[in-house]
Amino acid sequence: NCIQININVTSFRSFNLDTDKTIPQQFCHISLSELQQRIKSAVEESLALPVWVVAEIAEMKVNYSGHCYLELVEKSPSGGAEGAKSRGGASSGLAVAQARAVIWRTHYAMLGAYFEAETGSKLAAGMKILAKVIVTYHQLYGLSLQITDIDASYTIGEVERQKQQTIKQLQQDGVWDMNREVPMPILVQRLAIVSSATAAG
Repeated sequence: NCIQININVTSFRSFNLDTDKTIPQQFCHISLSELQQRIKSAVEESLALPVWVVAEIAEMKVNYSGHCYLELVEKSPSGGAEGAKSRGGASSGLAVAQARAVIWRTHYAMLGAYFEAETGSKLAAGMKILAKVIVTYHQLYGLSLQITDIDASYTIGEVERQKQQTIKQLQQDGVWDMNREVPMPILVQRLAIVSSATAAG
């Protein structure tokens, strides 16, 4: 059951975009830079004011000049205790959104010190944060978020929430009280700590 299609190639002709006034509408065009400029205007006009965004730090690097560059992600929810073991409340699900971000040197010195003082930990990959961002778009480098503030209390609350979620899961699995069921010797001679390499404690 073959279908035969005949195309009359004589109906095609070339167009001079500068002089031919009969160019069909579909041949009208704009330059790539103009397209990028329209995207930039649309993004920055619709998001002219800073917005608070929840995201996880996937990558973080401070360069020699003191600027901090980050890769932010949002991950799909994942149940169970495994997703609650990462530092700063990070999820182990698949990434559903991603964006580049930067904290300029003038802000990073202050924000980094403030975050560490409030949470007891330095900003690092794997942490989930609530950040105040300015959305920018560059014709060459695309979308970027400029971080101007971070709410440390969100990260503290997220860590506690994940901790309680882990405890609940361990209780449901019947392993939360296992250590209490083992008799303690009169003299303890060995002490071992079992922990994840990315644990916050």
